[in-house]
Amino acid sequence: FPCDDSKALLKHNHIFHSHLSNDSIFTGAISIQFLQLYDIPLQQGVSIYGKCQINKNPTVSITSSTVQINNQREAIWDDIGSNTLLSYNISSNAIINTHLEIEIWKSFISIFDNILCVCNVNISPLLQLPGIEIERWFGLRTIDGKSFGNILLRMTCIPKVMDVNQDINESINLNEESSDGDSNSIDDDANEISKKSVDLNENEDEIIRD
Repeated sequence: FPCDDSKALLKHNHIFHSHLSNDSIFTGAISIQFLQLYDIPLQQGVSIYGKCQINKNPTVSITSSTVQINNQREAIWDDIGSNTLLSYNISSNAIINTHLEIEIWKSFISIFDNILCVCNVNISPLLQLPGIEIERWFGLRTIDGKSFGNILLRMTCIPKVMDVNQDINESINLNEESSDGDSNSIDDDANEISKKSVDLNENEDEIIRD
């Protein structure tokens, strides 16, 4: 995802990383859509939800809506409740080892919620190929490493881009201010010339009278 060959992925990461300066910063957001849970060993009707964070940073985490396990040991999110945006600000030195940690929680009166399983996804290829949407199943495991079903995710990297419209508006405003300044300067020069012309006419009248 997007490359299943780990050797090729490492080679791709190395080539990409070698072209980055040490002070490069990647900023933007990752669109994460929780789609479906499959083969979850829970009873029908149990309420669960998902959490995700980058590099186990709890200060930047998001939570999905709550869904219930059906009689097929599955859970399916709707289109609205599953959409989340996770902001990131990562240096080029850390991008190769950037992971997304997915957690599945059992919901029970909020304060008694408990974590059921997790999975770690290397998202460095996603950060390096912005705009590419991937949809893939990932295996879930309990904290002690036991298999706990699978989760289907859809993800896209959305890098931060320059606000072109804002820059154009600022440029237009600057040009308008510059034009206003030039117009005022021209008006001042014209007034000065008129004054000098009046002075010359007065001097000619005096000479004629003399």
